[in-house]
Amino acid sequence: MFSTKIRTKPALQEKDFADAHDIFVVDRAGGDEASRESNFQSVDLLGTSYPEPYEMDKELLNKAVVGPKFEIKHQSLTQLLCQNALARHNKAEREKTRVSDWFNLPATELTEEHKRDLEYLQMRSTLDTLAHY
Repeated sequence: MFSTKIRTKPALQEKDFADAHDIFVVDRAGGDEASRESNFQSVDLLGTSYPEPYEMDKELLNKAVVGPKFEIKHQSLTQLLCQNALARHNKAEREKTRVSDWFNLPATELTEEHKRDLEYLQMRSTLDTLAHY
């Protein structure tokens, strides 16, 4: 009925068997190297020409954020000041913005008398109401 033909591989010769166990296999059927290399063509995949390396460096440096005056331009005042001067500067900045927070009332100075009155108010639960101080 049905007949099937089975193709078998030709028997390996001794020289083929020796090449089968090598890590590198040499293509002996390809011919000389000059004829194989001439088959390759160089193709520009992107379709653009690349500028010289020096021109590329100049373009990149023009786009760079960091330059010769980077430290001068981007160094804030707070980094130049010591810790005490920084605290004074921050306090002055807070005082400038305080006016709008307190319904446009002027910021009052904290004198010694006002400071003592605030301390008495904070400690009034500890004071005896019947004693005169």
